[in-house]
Amino acid sequence: MPDHFSDKQALVADNSSVMTRIIKNNLVSLGFTPENVVVVSDGNQANLMLGLSDFHLLITGYHMKFMNGVELAIAVRTNSSDAIKNIRHLIITAETKSNIVDQFAPAGCNGYINKPFTFKTFQSKIHEVFGLEADTKEEEAISEKSSVSSSTESDLKVDPKIVSAFSESAIESLGQYMVSAVAGKPTNSLDGSFYFGSLVNLNDPAHSTQVNVALYFPKDVACSIYEGIFGEVDIEQVCGVVQELANIIGGIVKPKISGLTQEIVSLVNAEAVDEQELDFQLGLPEAKMGEDYKFDINGDDSSNFIIPFQVNDDSILMEVQIAKS
Repeated sequence: MPDHFSDKQALVADNSSVMTRIIKNNLVSLGFTPENVVVVSDGNQANLMLGLSDFHLLITGYHMKFMNGVELAIAVRTNSSDAIKNIRHLIITAETKSNIVDQFAPAGCNGYINKPFTFKTFQSKIHEVFGLEADTKEEEAISEKSSVSSSTESDLKVDPKIVSAFSESAIESLGQYMVSAVAGKPTNSLDGSFYFGSLVNLNDPAHSTQVNVALYFPKDVACSIYEGIFGEVDIEQVCGVVQELANIIGGIVKPKISGLTQEIVSLVNAEAVDEQELDFQLGLPEAKMGEDYKFDINGDDSSNFIIPFQVNDDSILMEVQIAKS
C-alpha cells in the first residue's frame, strides 16, 4: 500500500464506541498510525480537540451530543485558525432523509458516507478528500481475496450468486472489526453450540419478498472479537457488537442482491417473471444470548441456506432465509 497517510493525523468523533473503533481500524488499514488517530465521543470534545493538534482529517457522526455533525462543521469553517478552517471533514451517518443530508455540503462538509459501509467505500472516500487516485491494483487484490475466500461448491438449489453475495458481505463486515473469516461450504444444517445470536431482515413489499439473516457465535469467538476492539469483556456489550454486525451485513448485502431479482423472487414464486430491481428496506437488528439459542425463521414457502465461517480456530454460522412477506 502506498505511504499516503503515515504522517497524517485524524480526529474521529461519534457517540458509538463501536463505530469509532471501526473507523479507527479502517484508518489504520489505510496507513494511518494508531497513535495519530484520536477518538472522542461528542461534537463538543471534537471542537475543543481541534485546537490542540494539527489534524489533517475530521470524521464525525451526525447525531452527537452537545453539537451535531452539521453544527460542528459550521464551527470548523468559521474558526479563526486557517489550519482548522481548512480541515477535511467527513460525516458518517445512517441518515438518508434529504432535509438532513442536504445540510452537509452547505455547512462545509467535504462528503459523507452512509452506514453501513464497506472498507472499499471508506477507502474511496478518504482517497477522494485527499485528492488521491484509487489504487486499482489494491482494490482488485481485495476483491480477489474476498471472492476466493467465499468461493465454495454446494449442492443447494439457491443460485450461487445469491450465496456469494451473502458470503462476501459477511467477510467484509467482519473485516471492519479486524476479523479474518474464511467461508466454508453452504449447507442446510444448523449444527453447533452457540451463545450469541443476531437477526436482521430486509423486506421488499413490491415483490412480496423478505430476507432474514441470522448470525450465530460461540461465546469465546464473540468475546474475542469484542476484546480485540475494547479490551476487557462486558457480556452485555458483546451482545451489542453481535447485533451491530448483523446490521452491517444487511447494509452491505442489500446493493449486492438488488439486481438478482429473478434469482430471488423465483425462490418464493416459481412462476414469477420480474426484471424490476429489488428495493429492500433494512429492518432493525435484534440480538439474543443464551446457550444454543436459535431464531425461529424457518417456515413454508422459503429457501434457507447456512454458511459456516472459520474464525481463528472456531466457526460462526450465518443462516439466510428467503421467504414471502
